[in-house]
Amino acid sequence: MSATRLPGCGSAAGWSLAELLVALTLMAVLASFALPGLERIAKAWTLWESAKALESSLMWGRMHSIMANESVRFDASEQGYGWSDPESGESYTASLRTFPHGVRMTSFPSRPLRFHPRGNAAPAGSYAVTDGRGAYRIVVSPGGRIRFQQEPP
Repeated sequence: MSATRLPGCGSAAGWSLAELLVALTLMAVLASFALPGLERIAKAWTLWESAKALESSLMWGRMHSIMANESVRFDASEQGYGWSDPESGESYTASLRTFPHGVRMTSFPSRPLRFHPRGNAAPAGSYAVTDGRGAYRIVVSPGGRIRFQQEPP
């Protein structure tokens, strides 16, 4: 029994070196166009995630004060934030967070926020998180409602 060949198929299978080099060059050019866009997306994602983490921490503090029936204090700075006991001033070390490189909090109330056992907040205020290109604001109302919003460019 003899093997039959399909018409147009040579004996050598695969790609030539020239075809591989052309394909690799095209992939490199396409990657060079995509990388700046990916970097911009990664930085925007980092800013959004940092603002969402701040919002989640504020929600946690409100729920903790309601469930434990005790007040908690939120301490904020340009580089990070955390929770502490309002009476002793002892910080909850597991709640301390710092922002990634380039992200900072640009505005926050001058006095530390305090959630009371019924969930209300004093002083009410807003926290702005920015990286220089974009910004998000987390607003805390006197009733304890927490709202997340993107700042216009």
